[in-house]
Amino acid sequence: MGDETRSAALVECAGRHLEEGRLDEALADYDAAVELDPGSARALAERGEVHRRLERHDRALADLDRAVELDPRYAWAIGTRGQVLSGLDRDEDALADLDRALELEPDLDWALEERAQVLDALGRHEKALADLDRLVELDPGYAWAIGVRGQVLAAMGRDEEALAALSHALELAPDLAWAMGHRGLVHLARDHPAEALADLTRAAELDPDDPDWAEALDELAQDGLDEDGPHDADGG
Repeated sequence: MGDETRSAALVECAGRHLEEGRLDEALADYDAAVELDPGSARALAERGEVHRRLERHDRALADLDRAVELDPRYAWAIGTRGQVLSGLDRDEDALADLDRALELEPDLDWALEERAQVLDALGRHEKALADLDRLVELDPGYAWAIGVRGQVLAAMGRDEEALAALSHALELAPDLAWAMGHRGLVHLARDHPAEALADLTRAAELDPDDPDWAEALDELAQDGLDEDGPHDADGG
């Protein structure tokens, strides 16, 4: 068995480790694969993904840069490099890579997800919405994309559409805490305190570590509404 064949077998084994979240085992196999075949763009790119998950950003970029040098049309590697750059808050560089990856593979769903989040963070809501719309076209039951679409619509001031999207996401995934909380925030912004209280209370139950829900519930309590219902300043 030649080195390239042995390397390819190790990459397959490493990929199974990666899918199961066994990062140390995956890394050991990818290291061995790259040693056997330093020109394997796949081994380098997937090792870069392990480093990304381990938050070893410099190593991830080195592997992904080399993979893209070896195969300039390797959409998966280019998009993964975009994820690394996004994690480093290099948003414009991340967008350039994600744009290129999606130019090569327009329906690469995780790259659409990443680009939508970067665009939303940059306040480019219309473009983020276009990516989320495409994700929902690809998978009409994708609660995450539907819920994030609701968040983006809320940021654009399109509250009715935001509520519809967030409610749909929660129909699909009733325990999606962030969607429940964001629906509560939209209700709060629309001066619907009872609906806001119900959603925010449930969100805080599902995810007690998120300070946004506690902060919003405090605001409601200061306005005289808590989980026990309306009350006046004297507790009546």
